[in-house]
Amino acid sequence: MTPAAIIQQAQAGGVRLALSPSGTIKATGDGAAVNRWLEVIREHKTEIIGVLKVAAIPDDQTQALEKLALFRFDLIRADIEAGYPASDLHRVNNMAWEFMQTDGMAFEDAIRMAADIVATTQAAACEAAYVDVMALFDRLNGRQ
Repeated sequence: MTPAAIIQQAQAGGVRLALSPSGTIKATGDGAAVNRWLEVIREHKTEIIGVLKVAAIPDDQTQALEKLALFRFDLIRADIEAGYPASDLHRVNNMAWEFMQTDGMAFEDAIRMAADIVATTQAAACEAAYVDVMALFDRLNGRQ
């Protein structure tokens, strides 16, 4: 079972997995449900922490939405609908978000560096580690 599947199935069973401030897994929910998942969580602890780190969004959703607004997803959707291939654009955006979140870069610097990397290398090999920022934007705006 993949770490993402464990997180999803635990959630479906009433257990929420999140990162604690100390970087460990915090399991909340009905005690019996949590107990049913403890062995699986312990067995895949490192991998689950990795997925939770990648999927983590700021507690303040307003702050996250303000940062995501810089990406102008309204224009990007129009470009995609007009037939512009979206894969490189998504790679640039996802990589820029990663730079902003982990390195604290300003949007302008992050997007410039990400575009440079995507234009000159094969960024696709690392993209599994990045958050899909358009999906995050839709989720925070309730568009799932």
